Parts: sequence; C-alpha cells; structure tokens
Amino acid sequence: GAGAGAAGSTELRADAGSLNQAREGFTTEVNKLSVTGFHDRISVGEVKRVLRKLGVNPAKVKKGPRSSKAYITFRTDEEKKKAMAAITGQTHKKRQLVAEDAPASQDPFIERRNKKQRVDGAGKGDDQRAGVSQEDAEAAAAALNRPFPEQLADRVTPLHNKPYEEQLQIKTQNMQAALCKVTKAMDRAYIHVRAARQANNGAVCPLEPIVPSPVQVAYRNKCEFTVGRDPKGMPTVGFQLGSYQRGVIAVAEPTLCRNINKEALAVCLAFQEFVRASPHLPFDRVNHSGVWRLLTVRTAASGDVLAKIEMVVQRLEKEQADAAVADLKRFFEAKVAQDGLKLSSLLVQIHKFAQTSTESDAVTVESLFGPPTVTEIIMGLEFVVHHNAFFQVNVPATELLLQKVGEWAGLTTGDKDRVLLDVCCGTGTIGICLAQHAKKVIGIELIEEAVENAKVNAEKNGVTSAEFIAARAEAVMPSLSDKLAQQPLVAVVDPPRAGLHQKVIMALRRCTILKRVVYVSCSIGGATQNLVDLCRPESRKHVGAPFHVVKAVPVDLFPDTPHCELVLMLERD
Repeated sequence: GAGAGAAGSTELRADAGSLNQAREGFTTEVNKLSVTGFHDRISVGEVKRVLRKLGVNPAKVKKGPRSSKAYITFRTDEEKKKAMAAITGQTHKKRQLVAEDAPASQDPFIERRNKKQRVDGAGKGDDQRAGVSQEDAEAAAAALNRPFPEQLADRVTPLHNKPYEEQLQIKTQNMQAALCKVTKAMDRAYIHVRAARQANNGAVCPLEPIVPSPVQVAYRNKCEFTVGRDPKGMPTVGFQLGSYQRGVIAVAEPTLCRNINKEALAVCLAFQEFVRASPHLPFDRVNHSGVWRLLTVRTAASGDVLAKIEMVVQRLEKEQADAAVADLKRFFEAKVAQDGLKLSSLLVQIHKFAQTSTESDAVTVESLFGPPTVTEIIMGLEFVVHHNAFFQVNVPATELLLQKVGEWAGLTTGDKDRVLLDVCCGTGTIGICLAQHAKKVIGIELIEEAVENAKVNAEKNGVTSAEFIAARAEAVMPSLSDKLAQQPLVAVVDPPRAGLHQKVIMALRRCTILKRVVYVSCSIGGATQNLVDLCRPESRKHVGAPFHVVKAVPVDLFPDTPHCELVLMLERD
C-alpha cells in the first residue's frame, strides 16, 4: 500500500524488534516466550489449558504442527516475567517444561520488500544472486501492466478463463492424484492396499465422476473483503493481489471475480465509497496504523444480506471511535433508504488491539441495525446462520453434496431403519437435512453455541428425531453401543481442513456397532492421516476393527477455482 511505500527504505530495513516496538498496541512479537517440553501432538487449546492451571494467561499462543515448542505472548514485560517463573520447573505428562525469552521473528512482508529492493538495485546479471530469475522478473513486470481487477480475478478465480468442462477435468485429475498419495501413506502404515491400487490406477479406491455445481457464477453466499490500498495508493475494499508472506499487501476491487454475487459486490463498493470519504485510514498491516480492516458480507436465498465491518480502535479516543461508528450507521441507512442498497443487517466488530487476543473484552460486536443472523434455505429447510458461523458457501452444490452423503449413508431407501451419527455437527445442517430419512439423528459438537443453534434449527424445521449433544465425541461415543443396542448406525463426519482429532478417530474405531463412515473432506491432504488411522490394522493403540475405503466422489462447490469437496465411504465387517 501507499502507506508502506512512503515509509522509506530505512523503515523497511528495520530489524524485527524495532519494527514491532514501533507498532502501537499488542503484537505477538513483543514480550514473547518459547516453552519447550510439550508433546509434539498437543493442540493449542490443550496448551492454553495447561497454562491456565499454572495461573498463566497469555494474550496469544502459537504452536506449529508436530512441534514440542509453543510460543506465548504477553501484553507487558512484567506479565512475561511472572509467567516464566510460573512455568519453569513444572511438568506436563512427565515432561519438564522450560520457558525462555524468544526473539522477535522477522516480519515476512519486510523480508520480501528488502529482497525486492535488492532485485531492483541489481543488474541483469545479478538476478540469480538476488534470488529471482530473469524470467520471473519479466513475467511479474508484464502482469503489473494489466488492470488491477484482471490481476485479482486471476488470483481469486484462477480457472475463470477455462471452459467449465475443462475445470471439472482438472479437478478430477487433482483428486485422482490426491487419492494416490493416500495410497502411498497407507503403504507406509503397512495397510494392505495393493489390490486396490492395481485396480484403480494407483488410487486407494475407485473415483466416481465429479458432481458439477448447478451454478458456476455468483455462487458465494459469504465473502470477506480486505480494506487496504490499491497499487496506486487509493483506499480500496476487495481482495489482496498477493499474500503478506510474499510481500504483497495491495488490494484491488473484485469487480471481475465471477464467484461474487451482485448483492455482496454492491455492499463492497458502497463501503469503499465510505472508506474513501472517511477521516480514518484503512488499516495498515505493516505498521498497524489505520482503522478500517475487513468487511464480511453474507447473503442468503431468503433475501437476507448481512454486513459486518471490522475496525481497529487502538489509536482512537473513545469519542472518535463512537463518532466513526455513528457515521457508518448513518451512511448505510442512507444507502438503503435512498439508493435501494439491499442490506438487512449491519454489524460492527471493534478490535481494541491490532492483533488477535484471547482476552474476552478485546473484541466486541455491536448490531447497528437488523439481527446478527441471516436465514439460509437448503433442501427446502430454513437455517438461521449466525454472523460468524460456518455454512457452505455454495448452497445449490451443497444440496447435491448432501444427497450424495445421504445415498452413501444408506438413508435414501425409505425404510428409516438407520441411526445417523453426525460427528462435529456444527449447527446441525447435515443431520437436519437427512433426518427425514433416518430413524434418529445424534449430533455431537464441542461448541455449545453451535449446539444451541442446531436445536433451534431442528425445532424451526419441525425435526423431532434429532438430538444434539454438547460434548467431546470421544466422551460420548463409548456409551452409544449400549444405548443403541443393535440398531444400524452410520456416521457422517465433515471436519475442518485439518481433519478430525486423533481421539475422535479412535472413538469411531472403538464404536463396535459402527460399520460405515461417510467422510466429507474439504482438504484431502488434511484428511489423509485420518484415513490412515481409520484403516490401520488393529493394535494396542488402534483398538477396533479397521475400516477400508470403498469409493470416493468429488463434488464441485467452488467453480473457477482448483478446489472441490471429496466424499469418501469407509466400511468394515
């Protein structure tokens, strides 16, 4: 952005420590400790629980996958010193914990900008020494001569110039390659998949033809627009032209991104008009100055349109922040009344500090008008979707996905003899949509707010055969075998990108009456370890008969992009 460029080379070459000290408010690179001694598979949530038991309440906790080290940050040096004394010498699962000062990490944006300066200052023969090939440098220069919205469309929807049939072929090839990687992972775990590999061109199971999306444009019902500056320095609301880690923070208007609907785009451009007239600047990710940071727009088949605007107030007095919120409300009320802008709800999310904090009072959400929800319609049922809840972004394609899940779960025969176990059910979408074909639905979800939403959605749609439980799946499932006796049980899991927790996988294996699992994956890379652990030979650690992967099918929820969902059926004798 223009603000970063105007800072000059001295600021760009500042070391990590001085840059973070220059940032006002909380930053994860100041007052930081490294804590070693944890088990490498411990989750961030469990690290937080361990620290709370020790009386330590950090502002931020970070931990890499398969790492025994966690980084914890505090608001003051005094809090950091107290935490170091409280942690050092303590043990966790017979491992000694050690807390030490952690140096600030180099900001990735500054690293890339410094590298670019070296490239710009190098002669043609020095490109390789600068770390960038001449071919890449020329391609980057040519790309920058194109209009910014064109560049953005190529980044956000990289397949938009290809016919849809060709997009489906690319996604099918990607899923076939991903299933071949699953086969290799199972080989390494001594799972016998040789026959399947030979029969399915190296894949762990047959791959059925991809299910196309019924709509290829304007399908997204949720968009998160960044507030920043375009490459010419103009305040802009849209998407970034690159990643922060690669040294790009410029934002372009999403006018050529075909996956965005007209209602969301209209709200985006209206907010851009407001930001450009505002006395407060867009938030700057480099020096943490500015106010306006993010716009989230949710649209729904019911006609609801919700906008949530995020602002950072760490450099504002309370009166200034209140005035900015009042201006925002007046602006959008006028847009709705005078210009016919479709907007049923306006929320503002206020961040006291620039970076995320675990403190409950650091982020507040205020409704300026309308409810904090939209009502989405899927398979003829109505779902109240909270402003921060997960919901699939392509409803017409999701309906086809749910039909496939129901078919593979054996819930379309009409006899309603099966009990559906919806693991990590969220707000209950899968279970409620399939409830009419099941004898009973049992949804399990750790987040209590999501379970309450699921109960509301079930009642709203007259679903009386669904039970939603707020608990850990591994805690509930052992009792299911006794509770359900010999009733046929099928599980559907739709986890986040990282997959299911290891304990949930072990609980699925131990549930002896469970013979079939339908696994919906939005990232087959994240699901691979889950599939391996479900299919491993039985052992002291992996109790319960193993499953095997029967078949898989891709479902395209994201036209114009390389992504799609993958549904897998697993069974055991």
